[in-house]
Amino acid sequence: MEQIHSISSNMQQIKRERQDNDTDDDGAKKFKIESNSLSRQSITYFENLSNETILEIFELLDFDHLYKAFSNLNIRFQNLLADSHCSVSFSLSWMSKLNFQRYYTENIQPNQHRIKSLSLSNTFMINHILTPIYNASKLIRLQTLFMTNIFSKYLDEIFQSLSTLPVLSALIIVPVDYVKDKAKLYCQILRLSGLRYCRIQLSACNISKQLSITSISKWKSLCRAFQSSFYFDRQWFFDCQYRVNSNGNCIFFYSTNPYRRKKYALYTKIEKLSSTPQTPFIDSVTSVDASDGEAITHCSNYFLNVMKLITSSLYSRYCRWNTLNRILPLQQLTQVIFDSSDCNLASLTELLNLTPNLDTLVITSSDILNGREKYVLFKKNKAFQLVSNANHIKTLIIHIYLTLEEVILFTDLCPRVEHLTIWISQNYLQSVLQFLLSKNNTKPRYLNSLLIDRTSEIPNKIMETLIESENLQVDYTIGNDTDEHLRKIYLWL
Repeated sequence: MEQIHSISSNMQQIKRERQDNDTDDDGAKKFKIESNSLSRQSITYFENLSNETILEIFELLDFDHLYKAFSNLNIRFQNLLADSHCSVSFSLSWMSKLNFQRYYTENIQPNQHRIKSLSLSNTFMINHILTPIYNASKLIRLQTLFMTNIFSKYLDEIFQSLSTLPVLSALIIVPVDYVKDKAKLYCQILRLSGLRYCRIQLSACNISKQLSITSISKWKSLCRAFQSSFYFDRQWFFDCQYRVNSNGNCIFFYSTNPYRRKKYALYTKIEKLSSTPQTPFIDSVTSVDASDGEAITHCSNYFLNVMKLITSSLYSRYCRWNTLNRILPLQQLTQVIFDSSDCNLASLTELLNLTPNLDTLVITSSDILNGREKYVLFKKNKAFQLVSNANHIKTLIIHIYLTLEEVILFTDLCPRVEHLTIWISQNYLQSVLQFLLSKNNTKPRYLNSLLIDRTSEIPNKIMETLIESENLQVDYTIGNDTDEHLRKIYLWL
């Protein structure tokens, strides 16, 4: 009987445990269901936002991105895109003349009264939109205007148009050629009474002064002066760097915590400021000047969001491209300025292989063309062919004199180039123009704008003869340089 009673008691205990477990499982399931329900309720979908909120978001985006993302979704978004209360922004880079004419008719012209921000990188586009005055007068909401690659001879007429803009508050101008009368330009800017911000980048000779050893000592003393409790208590920290280059000796003094600058130059430090806290990851920087090989080797920072790289004498005994990958993500770069005197074409090809998202390449060192007699063999190299097939470079700027053979070499290396800037001497001007403007399949198929710099003759007759013989539909203009005997030719294809 005792055994039966014991078994019965055990069975009842097991039953109670199972009931308790079932109750726990039911509670857990109920909690999970309620949690999932709350999670679903906490999600806010974009289409559930109010029209007012969506319009505020739209004003922060470029019109092209808006149109591609929302124009074909539904009637509601189509109506919001056409809402006259919504301001829009346009950023026009390189495009062919035919594509621009269609884009202007379909997108810009119907929305002139809504444009809040306008960025233009083609002197012909700028003239088309801002001149004559009655065109510009329709831009009644334009607040920010960014003009690059504009020829200085058009500035007078453009400023007449700008004077009619009622709310223009920010102006950025980057002329492509030499501005002879700078005083007149400054007066024209000052007459725009509504401006709150203006930046103009002029081609001029920079005057640099050598820093003596005495000056360096003074800067060292200055650095130490900022290591007091007054600054530490407020979490203000500073650092100094020193660089020797062809323009003289430079001192850089800057804050390090927090680091807010968009640009960072890797230079040798004057001295170690041990009490300055060092943050290994810097996320504010988008442009790095890696001109000091020794500084790169000893750099302890990592630049998370860098998009632009400037190189100068980088391929020295101190480092290689893989060393750079240790301090910044090469795959993320979209722009490289290649000014390394120790590099050749093989080095450039190696860098391009490590930067698959590169959009803009600027070359300023003539040493890259050492070994010119080997071009034909180099183009057959597997590394060259791999980079040529894979890269997506659209803007190629080469500030060295090129022969026809070298122009062909670089356009073969970057076959998807849309804008090309090159230096051409008088001897090669006609042959290069014939190659780049011809209608046959040998020219770069995507090329839509061309800037030929430093040509040593006025090429009007050459241009007229070439355009007539090839029956080309090409707009071109000729600008100035600091030397009156040099000219720039800008062509829009």
